[in-house]
Amino acid sequence: MRLLAAVLSLFLFSPALPVLHAQMPSAGTPSPCDGTMVITRVSLIKPGQMSLFLKAVDAQQLWYRASGVPTNRIVVGKVIDPRTGVVSDTEVVTYHINAPGSDVQLPRGNDGYKAFVQMFRDSSDIKFEYYTCTPKM
Repeated sequence: MRLLAAVLSLFLFSPALPVLHAQMPSAGTPSPCDGTMVITRVSLIKPGQMSLFLKAVDAQQLWYRASGVPTNRIVVGKVIDPRTGVVSDTEVVTYHINAPGSDVQLPRGNDGYKAFVQMFRDSSDIKFEYYTCTPKM
């Protein structure tokens, strides 16, 4: 866990990678990121709910595609304990790469959106969330 924290700290707080404020700009405001927007989340998976969490990730990606956003990707990394090499079944890191800015109008609140959000709520709790601006990918 300490290794993950160290890696995230280096990634998130490197002077070459400016960290955006935790709250995105209001709707209609252009994104302050001139690189690639990446939303990084550390999530705690509820007991026995990893499968549902991964289904939520797939449903979220499909919702973005159906909403006309073809360029973003959502990648899940399972946390590995550096002391034991054991892959965690209770903690993951997700990277939402090239997430659309708040200036993009999406049908948040429709049935598809509500469905994947509910799957995330049923399967996990967000421990940390970071909005970062990385060099163009």
